[in-house]
Amino acid sequence: MRFTNCMQTGGQRSFVIRICPEERAELMLTFHQGHLTEYLWPRSLDQIRDLSRQECLFEVVERTGTTNIIVGACYITHAKEIEPPFAERNEFGGIYVSDDCRGLGLATALGFVAIGNLFMVDPPKGRLIAHVHEENSLPRRVLKQQGFVQNGQEIPPRSVVPLSMKRNKDGDVVGDLFVFDTTSLTTIADWIHNFPGTINGKNGKSLLEIELPSFARMRADLVKALRDRA
Repeated sequence: MRFTNCMQTGGQRSFVIRICPEERAELMLTFHQGHLTEYLWPRSLDQIRDLSRQECLFEVVERTGTTNIIVGACYITHAKEIEPPFAERNEFGGIYVSDDCRGLGLATALGFVAIGNLFMVDPPKGRLIAHVHEENSLPRRVLKQQGFVQNGQEIPPRSVVPLSMKRNKDGDVVGDLFVFDTTSLTTIADWIHNFPGTINGKNGKSLLEIELPSFARMRADLVKALRDRA
């Protein structure tokens, strides 16, 4: 289902945010691998397929004629806290938008869609967190816009850290921990309620479609659910 209030007009770029289907997993892997840096945790094809099956992987595609080109992605995984009693938590991660699509408001919209869908379809039982490599400055502004607040650091066991990631002088990969402030659900609810089918950024205005059932068929319910959980 599509959720949009406007048609494409000449000159404007046109994007779609949707759950990445399993049949596009290899395309997503190519996008992911093509934008990996030493600050990002690499994902395998099997992991990407699992996220797709769980409907936890989101893509932004740009429509140019009959072509759908992936220009952005993020995911939300189910995990556990690293300390007893190891309560459930969800992790928001992998958010990335291609260089030529930055400054259009896509990253913020992508995060709002993914987080809004999570709290509507499968409300987390514990915290929603995000990790950012201590030397990675890129996603911090977007995370704060989406309602995440920095809260300490976490260091994964060296045995599980991919060799491609940058380590500090002690041999560790240190992640700054961000925790989602649920009062920010009000901001997301307002954005969804007022969404006009376009997004604006410092680099221009673009058309945007959101192809999720929770947006297309249950917009009012989604907005109410988010405000109730804020």
